[in-house]
Amino acid sequence: MTKIKFLTTSPSGFEGYGREVYEINDKLLSNFRKYGNYEIEVVEESGPNAEWTNAEIRAWLDKNGIEYKTRDSKSDLLSRVKT
Repeated sequence: MTKIKFLTTSPSGFEGYGREVYEINDKLLSNFRKYGNYEIEVVEESGPNAEWTNAEIRAWLDKNGIEYKTRDSKSDLLSRVKT
């Protein structure tokens, strides 16, 4: 789960923006990022999981300075997160 704040408008079901911190699942966060309908601030992000794409996991590993092999499978990439 990831904690976010809405910086501008917020979707139906999320009351207020800029004040409230909401805990959302990774799929919803991915949709907010993909479609860009709402400006969000990630307060606390969870690590990669099986719902993430290989590209998303690699980007997270790069951001956190964790090395991996180009041919690593998704399970190989996820095992690097835990070590």
